[in-house]
Amino acid sequence: ADYALDTTGRPAVLADAVSALAVGGAAVAVGLGAGVPQIDLRDLVMRGKSVHGCLEGDSVPAVFIPQLL
Repeated sequence: ADYALDTTGRPAVLADAVSALAVGGAAVAVGLGAGVPQIDLRDLVMRGKSVHGCLEGDSVPAVFIPQLL
């Protein structure tokens, strides 16, 4: 896969998503749960993969939260 989006917060799901990425693929982790994903950094480096975290849509909380209210 070129892209993967994990919203479960389950470490095994994110690890599987990263593992399934093609060369140069990117994964985004939206949810966080208990536990730490076991991601092979060698796989990231050797295959040019990337993993990004996303919190509140990557907005600035001081600006975004008042807009919600």
